[in-house]
Amino acid sequence: MTNQRGGWLTRAVAGMSRILGGFATLPLLGTLAVGSGTAKASVLRLNSFPFLCADVRGGAITDGTPVDTYDCHGAFNQQWEFENGQLLGIGTTGAGSKCLDIRGAGVTPPGTVVELFTCNGGANQQWEILNGALAGFPNSNLIYNRQDNLCLDGSGGQGRQLTVQPCNGGAGQNWAVH
Repeated sequence: MTNQRGGWLTRAVAGMSRILGGFATLPLLGTLAVGSGTAKASVLRLNSFPFLCADVRGGAITDGTPVDTYDCHGAFNQQWEFENGQLLGIGTTGAGSKCLDIRGAGVTPPGTVVELFTCNGGANQQWEILNGALAGFPNSNLIYNRQDNLCLDGSGGQGRQLTVQPCNGGAGQNWAVH
């Protein structure tokens, strides 16, 4: 299967959005589904051993701070909240949260890095939590960016900066929200 603009994943997301459109809030724990409501989560963890989590490098709060994979410890720099399609680093600043952001504006190529950035509602900060079974990956839960038709990817092991890659349901894209 290929991941092309207007392809199978876009249709799956659109279909689930229509089916689930009547729900204001969808829980992220348990079975994940497409949603744009609000839910709190303590960590975004890759579902493969060794368990690695989305980690704001050094707990910094400046725009452009890399978001890496790191051993899960649950400290403030690994805490996220999913609100209205954005993943907010809830422990990054007392003045307000910063968002998980694909570097650059407009459509970005596979391999583009993910960083922390001031929330601005841009398409590069809009994520969907998708049960992979809906997209043909029955054993995965994906974090999907509709603008780029790419998935959040933590491949490469500890200390590697997150990127966006074509959705493949592999170990680096199978996320659990705990």
